[in-house]
Amino acid sequence: MGALERLKTLKANYKLSIIILLEPVLQDPPQIGLADSVKRQLGMDHCYCNMNNKIWILWSNSYEIVIIDDCDQIVSASVRGLNNNELAFLSAVYAKCDSNLRQELWESIESFSSDLNAPWAVLGDFNVIVEADEKKGGRPFNISESFDFLNCMEDSGLQDAGFLGSSYTWCDNRGQNAIWKRLDRVLINAEWTSSFDFTTVNHLPSTGSDHAPLLVNCQKEDGNPIKFFKFLNLWVDHSDFLNVVQQAWEENIYGNPLWILHQKLKRTSKVLSVWSRATFGDIYEEVTKMESKIADLENNLLVDNSPKNGTLLNHANAEYIIALKRRDSLLKQKARIKWLAEGDVNSAFFHNTIKGRRRRLSIHQIKNRDGDWIFGNQDIANAGIQHFQELFSSSEGDPDHPILDLISPIVTNQDNIELNSIPTIQQIKEAVFCFFFCAEERGKEERERERNEGTGVGDKRGTGRSGGGG
Repeated sequence: MGALERLKTLKANYKLSIIILLEPVLQDPPQIGLADSVKRQLGMDHCYCNMNNKIWILWSNSYEIVIIDDCDQIVSASVRGLNNNELAFLSAVYAKCDSNLRQELWESIESFSSDLNAPWAVLGDFNVIVEADEKKGGRPFNISESFDFLNCMEDSGLQDAGFLGSSYTWCDNRGQNAIWKRLDRVLINAEWTSSFDFTTVNHLPSTGSDHAPLLVNCQKEDGNPIKFFKFLNLWVDHSDFLNVVQQAWEENIYGNPLWILHQKLKRTSKVLSVWSRATFGDIYEEVTKMESKIADLENNLLVDNSPKNGTLLNHANAEYIIALKRRDSLLKQKARIKWLAEGDVNSAFFHNTIKGRRRRLSIHQIKNRDGDWIFGNQDIANAGIQHFQELFSSSEGDPDHPILDLISPIVTNQDNIELNSIPTIQQIKEAVFCFFFCAEERGKEERERERNEGTGVGDKRGTGRSGGGG
């Protein structure tokens, strides 16, 4: 299958609205009108070729794309229509093979990010890997080769969007001595994560090319997610916390022990949630309210520099500090960061960590029993329900597992008979008496050990005195 035929197949199968091609032309000079010909054959409405004809962007009328910057290794554009006509930015990358020549690319990315405060994705062939797991074959990975790229990601506020499928996107196809690398990737900023909760990157099979196509799907989370009870560490610092828990836990509940435990946990979590909303409110919103309140009090103090207004401002500042500590405590817990020093608080870092973790834990697609991929929250949920309904409501008898015959049985038939038999009164009596006898013996040994430790007997680190004189 040729490259163009593969593109037609991918567009039809995945209903592609934006297609980015890297180094699509091998002729030098390129054939005149080739880009327009490819655009028509793929059924796209628009096409843009960058300054050296190495990056092509094709899109349909469902999107409005405006090219902002065109460089040798990167093309940046604004995109409208991805999510309720929200404005986003897209950068297509085709990096040079020489690390020294890639410096210009990293500078371009950092420069573009400096004044950007909107969703932004940078994708393409970066011609560099960031860890040893992204390479197979060839000479060992050297982390120093990735420093410039990693610094660029950090300075630009970009993070890897992750991927599904093969671990590598490029292969030199040299048979048994082949080298595999993950040279192609998608990077996104924090605003992109907020705007497009479900951003998935699939590494498709690299048919007809040495690079694997990347299928990027971006969408907003549909509907309100189910919110489960979460225990907040900041609760325990409040003076009323223990009383609230005690009152909720001590309510009389009747039934078997497991039912009682379940109901007590359920009631306590509900009471804590109500108490938290009444006591703390919206922890994030409280910080915003306090900032507005302090601004008003500062204006009042400028107009009337009275002791009363000064006291009100000082009190508000104290409340603001408490609100900040509560917010940072909550952010730390959500981010699950234990190693950051208490004084080094970076709220943006916490937010990005939380969003990145949520994105990694999200299920974007699953494969059903027929081998078809299922997308979307509701469709994934329906497929899961159907699977377990069929699993637990099957009318078939016990399935035949011939592989179990390979495991030698440890429990004999006689053992089974004894385990299933009802114990006699004498056996119960012996078991109970043995329990108390063993407990008493353990108590004697513990008391003897405590006496020996108190007198120094058997303590090699002591002075050698055994309690006697002389």
